[in-house]
Amino acid sequence: MAVADGQREVVLVGRHDADCFPPYVYTTSDLRGEPGHTYRLTVDCTDGTHAEATATIPEPAPIDSFAVEPVAHADSLRRVYAFVGGRRDSCFYKLFTHVLGKPYGYMSAYLGIAEGRMLPADGKMPVNPGRLNIDSDFTPCFEAGDTVMVKLASITEEAYRFWRDFEDMTTLSRNPLFPVTNNLHSNIDGGLGYWFGYGACFATLTVGP
Repeated sequence: MAVADGQREVVLVGRHDADCFPPYVYTTSDLRGEPGHTYRLTVDCTDGTHAEATATIPEPAPIDSFAVEPVAHADSLRRVYAFVGGRRDSCFYKLFTHVLGKPYGYMSAYLGIAEGRMLPADGKMPVNPGRLNIDSDFTPCFEAGDTVMVKLASITEEAYRFWRDFEDMTTLSRNPLFPVTNNLHSNIDGGLGYWFGYGACFATLTVGP
């Protein structure tokens, strides 16, 4: 497994990572992604299977500020919103969140995708916790006092289609009347999954009382 940026190619090395499931990742310290650059992934297996994909990292968008709002009839719960800055008309966004002290690292924020042209003029976007499919009592709110790490990623339209499919699967997979039967959108030639670049902006907030 290797990644090339048009000038050089580096081999990815597998290692254990408890923040992921399954807890194993392939990575490298010899190459760092940069906005505007395109990267090609190639995978060759011992059985002769070959897969490849390319991805471009968009320019990141800033988080201008956050808003925290109380939840009616739930004294300890709060809703969080981010205000996305920069030009948004032709952009797509994906949110990831991590609550300090909780297992796993950044998780896909529940319903955390948006088309820039659909955001309000102030760029207000809801920020929700990540949801595991085994969660039976999930609520799209944070607890007062939580320290929340937020990753706002600018993504391509292709990545947006994948994450939109993912949200449909997460939302509908428990519904026997509207089951999800299609594979998620993929940009891998010769395999399933995705290879995308994220133009990421990071911020941390403590959810107030």
